[in-house]
Amino acid sequence: MFGFGVYTTGSNILNYLYNNIDYLLIGKLLGASALGLYTLAFVLTDTFRGRLMAVINNVMYPIYGKKQNDLVAIKKYYLKVVLFNCLLVFPVMIFFIVNGEPFIIHVFGAKWHDTVTPLQILSGSVMLHILVSGNTSLLRGLGRPGMEMKQQLLKAAIFLPSLAFGIYYDGLVGAAWAILINKLFVVLIAQYGFSFLLTVKISVKDFFTELKVPFIAAAVSFITIYLLKMVGINFIINGICLCIVYFGLVYLLMGDELKILYQGFKTKRTQS
Repeated sequence: MFGFGVYTTGSNILNYLYNNIDYLLIGKLLGASALGLYTLAFVLTDTFRGRLMAVINNVMYPIYGKKQNDLVAIKKYYLKVVLFNCLLVFPVMIFFIVNGEPFIIHVFGAKWHDTVTPLQILSGSVMLHILVSGNTSLLRGLGRPGMEMKQQLLKAAIFLPSLAFGIYYDGLVGAAWAILINKLFVVLIAQYGFSFLLTVKISVKDFFTELKVPFIAAAVSFITIYLLKMVGINFIINGICLCIVYFGLVYLLMGDELKILYQGFKTKRTQS
């Protein structure tokens, strides 16, 4: 237990520092005003993702532990977790990418205008990060906390210099780009683990096959609301259109699967 706990505690400490060092550097190098702008963008995007991931990881961790010898089941569960996280997160981030400016100005006021570009970039970073949303619970469930800690160290080694450079070069926008690039590295590191280090093998093809529905729905809805924005449609109506197009496509492409999941959930509730 001590050997397991040392790695998980170390990973938690590194993860906390990794997720908060940007506040420290921005506040130190750019000042309180810039930190306030960045914090709003971060709260609207990454905090939403973090809350969702915390709930899902707490549920999935014991499942992975019980099923650690059933690699087929673990792969299936992991991909389904990522799928449904993407289904929930993608439309919110697409809305911010396309309608971030009118949303910020109308809801928070024109004085927050400088948070728009960081908000849009961070929304893209969240869409990348959600692709590895269940990695922590999976590694711990497989009894690989040491690998998790090594990943955290590698992420920090890449993130800190790139963040400092981004802030120095282009302020808040540079910091946001550094975070987006770092999330891309996080996805690549996780994929390397699936390909070479873990007993659970999940290829890039497996990911794209499982996640094709949210990708297709995201692409079509993005194009739709971008065109609507270009012709001057109000951002609220644009958001409603986004939901109709996105979730309409999701239902069209995987409606049968959603019905089966709902029936299974309903049956379990009745039995309990």
